[in-house]
Amino acid sequence: MSYTKEQVIALADQFTCHPASRSIDEIEMAGEMLKDLLLQREAFKDAAAFHKSRADDAEKQRDELLAACEKTISENGHLADGDVCTLIDFKRAIASVKANIGMKGQQ
Repeated sequence: MSYTKEQVIALADQFTCHPASRSIDEIEMAGEMLKDLLLQREAFKDAAAFHKSRADDAEKQRDELLAACEKTISENGHLADGDVCTLIDFKRAIASVKANIGMKGQQ
């Protein structure tokens, strides 16, 4: 279940106003909303951890591919000696990836 900002503020008011003036139903509803919000928080936390893990994996794969491309260029420099060469696509890909990850000066 999802709650609006106003509903969350109203929930907070349930705990900051005089509880004795609240009915049992209102207090139970506030408690249920609080439980739901805590469950949502946990779900978001789990989702964030999952996506962080996926991003880390993608970054590792990118770095491995970049290293393989750089190794190929290094070992086959005679095929990467100009703008019209066999490995020009590797050279351009390396430059693009490094520029996008802030490694422009390490080309």
